[in-house]
Amino acid sequence: MPARDFDLLASRILSFAKKALGDGGAVIPMGAAISLEGEFRPIQRIYSPHHKVTAPELAEEIVGVFRNLARDKQARSVAWCVASRLVPPGSTEMSDALVLFCESSNGESSMLVTPYHGAPGPTTTFAPPYLKGHRPKVFVGSA
Repeated sequence: MPARDFDLLASRILSFAKKALGDGGAVIPMGAAISLEGEFRPIQRIYSPHHKVTAPELAEEIVGVFRNLARDKQARSVAWCVASRLVPPGSTEMSDALVLFCESSNGESSMLVTPYHGAPGPTTTFAPPYLKGHRPKVFVGSA
């Protein structure tokens, strides 16, 4: 993934997610794409208040939108963020974390994991992020 795309996607999406946690809210799956021209394009879904959708369903819907953009050659990089629970390296206990999945049309894919505690609210603190690999879900077989 071009470094500029990764930096832009990570900074914009994670700043929004961190603010949501710090403001006392929750993180719902969110994402954005970088167009072939280099434009940042957030992806959002708006549902009526009566329509209930789970976070995993919303994340899968976002990935579906990204697959369509990839198929139609309308994105060169994509990223989506979810809240998760996992065991960070060097730990034996589960931790809350923001997980940012990043993929590009050149076949690169990674997960940027940012553990946190004290959420939701102003006491939320974030540990240093770390990178992991992940199997592509969007640009499958496009490298």
